[in-house]
Amino acid sequence: MNLKDFTELVDQSVDELSKEALLIFIHGIARKVPEKSRSEFLEMLYNIQENSYLCGGEKCLKAVIRNVDEKDIKAELDRLSDLFCQIEEEELYMQAEYNEDYGDWGDDGEWEYEDPMGVCQIYDKGYQFLLNCVNIGFYTEACEMFDLLLDTEVLVDNDWDSFTIGLEDLTGSGQVSIDLPNLALHTLYAVYQTSPKEERARSLHVYFKIHFFEKIHVEDILSLGRYELEDLPEFWDSWIELLSNVTGDKEVRLLKEAINFQGEPDKMLDVAQTAYEKHPSLYVEVLKGLEQSHNYEGQLSAGKEALEKIDKKYVLRSEIALKTAEAAIGLGEEEYAEYCWMLALESYTTPVNFLRVMTESVDSRKCRETAVKIIRLAKQGVNERYGFVKELEENSVSKSDLDILWFLSGRFDGAMGKCREVKQSLGWSGKFVKCGIALFLLLLFKEDKLKQGCIEMAQKVIGEMNFNASSYYSGTKYYYKYRIGEMTDTEKREVFWECFRRWKKRFCLSEEQSVQYLLDLEWMIDKRVVAIVSGKFRAHYESVAALAAALGEVKESMGDTDAKQRILQKYRSKFPRHSAFHEALRKYGMLNTRSF
Repeated sequence: MNLKDFTELVDQSVDELSKEALLIFIHGIARKVPEKSRSEFLEMLYNIQENSYLCGGEKCLKAVIRNVDEKDIKAELDRLSDLFCQIEEEELYMQAEYNEDYGDWGDDGEWEYEDPMGVCQIYDKGYQFLLNCVNIGFYTEACEMFDLLLDTEVLVDNDWDSFTIGLEDLTGSGQVSIDLPNLALHTLYAVYQTSPKEERARSLHVYFKIHFFEKIHVEDILSLGRYELEDLPEFWDSWIELLSNVTGDKEVRLLKEAINFQGEPDKMLDVAQTAYEKHPSLYVEVLKGLEQSHNYEGQLSAGKEALEKIDKKYVLRSEIALKTAEAAIGLGEEEYAEYCWMLALESYTTPVNFLRVMTESVDSRKCRETAVKIIRLAKQGVNERYGFVKELEENSVSKSDLDILWFLSGRFDGAMGKCREVKQSLGWSGKFVKCGIALFLLLLFKEDKLKQGCIEMAQKVIGEMNFNASSYYSGTKYYYKYRIGEMTDTEKREVFWECFRRWKKRFCLSEEQSVQYLLDLEWMIDKRVVAIVSGKFRAHYESVAALAAALGEVKESMGDTDAKQRILQKYRSKFPRHSAFHEALRKYGMLNTRSF
């Protein structure tokens, strides 16, 4: 039980005791006071008695108790400050030995710490002292202790070069028992209590630059401390105003939390309308809220407003465009939804956004020219479409995405040229040829249902373009069907293949193109298989077996009966002693016979 809860229970129990019962309790406590503390105990009694005679009343008694607590707090703060000073002056330090782990080649070793001088105990005592200060209302002292905990560095002596570690390293390595999020919350509570009303928002914001404060929720401090925080409405207003004018992912998280905490339905839109330049994601929150309430008119209106205001270079504008498209479809405005799909591609030029435009639009030929122009004008960069989209992240197209986009736009000769220009049959990582061959195999495959080798090609393409049903169907009439829950690989692949088949119908290859592309693929795949198996790169046996199988499946789909078995058996005969490779070939459909 923490000190706050303990003292509150004691106060409550004392209020319910009679004078006689209280005398018995004090007598019992007196019998347990150690001899060295008896003079201090009597002095406390005399002070309470003297002050109660002079002033009288409950208020005076609380003041006496406060004075007693203050004396103890000051004494403990002085004691701990002196100890932290000794740590800073390297009079108190830790020791460590580096333990190298030779079990696995390349593994890093780790430091094993020793603390003969009790440094870590000082940190733990400081942490508990800070919590105590907050619980009983000594906020300035709590802030002073936090500064000591955060700023003090501990010397670690060792046989190598000595180094210093701070609070986070001590906590992360398990040397101290400090709950950093709890420490952060209590510190923020103390800062709030000690800051002038007009400076509170700015004072608190400074602390969020510290790493372990970054994920703290400000509203959680409301449940701390003995006393309620004053002037909260004014604080939330100033907090929102401050965060609205500071760019950053951390700031927008805090801003959204503050707005939602106030519980005013229109507050998010009000703030979005003024803070959109620094925090465009506020409009995303607005649209999500309107979507949940099925207010399509409001969603469409807010979406149009956001698309007009927010610069098209920001990736988040793509999400806004798709949310606006969903509202448009809900209101029967399919043509405007298609326009929004193009805006989504303009702000986030990815293969998935391009496929949506090409396959879901009523007239794909009409929109292809605009989509191709967007690809041509898009800024090239290193954006790989993975991870969290930052608040002001700008649209850029990675080289790998650009190659896929040009393929999807129908520039097949150029795409095949990129594949053929890779002279080496090894070292394909990071090159378009690895995805390009899979794309061409799927392009030439004429059946509706994928087989073993082409299934692997589809999985490869799905991974390369980061395809999933939820992102593809965002902004369309199918969105509500696919937005909830994680899809299995099979379900993802089925949606992808249906989309890819619809995309293929937009392009008509000539017989001459089909024959030439197939010859090119056969030549490249053969070189790849031979290079991998001859070099005994066992980790890649399955990938080349899948290529060989897919090539055979494509040929069979074009009318060449038993092509798959002939190709797989050919490679089995070419490498008769490579049993691991044979196993990979069997996985992709090779029969246990040599009769082909």
